[in-house]
Amino acid sequence: MLASLEVRNLLLIEELALDFAPGLNVLTGETGAGKSILLDALGFALGRTGARGGTRALLGAGGDEAEVAAVFAPPPGHPARALLDELGFPGGDELILRRLASRSGATRGFVNDRRASAEALRRIGGALVEVHGQRDDRGLMDSRRHRALLDGFAGLEERVAELRRLWATAREAEARLAEAEVAHARAAEDADWLRHALEELRRLAPEPGEADRLDAERRLMKAAARIGEEVAKAAGALSRPPR
Repeated sequence: MLASLEVRNLLLIEELALDFAPGLNVLTGETGAGKSILLDALGFALGRTGARGGTRALLGAGGDEAEVAAVFAPPPGHPARALLDELGFPGGDELILRRLASRSGATRGFVNDRRASAEALRRIGGALVEVHGQRDDRGLMDSRRHRALLDGFAGLEERVAELRRLWATAREAEARLAEAEVAHARAAEDADWLRHALEELRRLAPEPGEADRLDAERRLMKAAARIGEEVAKAAGALSRPPR
């Protein structure tokens, strides 16, 4: 299911690209050959730190940023695809988990080129990869995987997928209903406002050319008011006694 692994500037690896064939793939080598580095690189792409000293300890000497990209090809109906839908990530034939680390210690994760948190990478990666070692077999202890294990044991994968599809359809229908109710309420408010405006217009009873006539009357009244003010000033000046 792991199709390829690309590593850049991580620990002792400057740049590396590995393609995996279907079926069993084996990496062999003596102690110190770098097998654990590849496991650290894969773990980093899956949202883990995988090195003492934190993220900074993963960076090599080739720059200020390390990058690991793991490409998976999960079959249809795989639990990882359901997680993609649950977490809101785009699907596709391939599932690409990519993570970058900077010299400052900050990391950035991506799922199918969409930004993702380390927790999202860990959840999706936990459905894709299980590491077995002397003290590193914890997949059965993850309660989030118990339901999928039980469904698989009972042969209910198709029914679970159908239920998940129906649930998504129901949620989408609920969202559309809520949007329609909001639109209906807004339309009712607009209708009330239009009825009020129409009633005001009926009371006003405007006539053709009335706006121009009212504007002329307004201008005439303003001119009359100015003339009245000037006349009042003149009368006041004439009524003053001479000095």
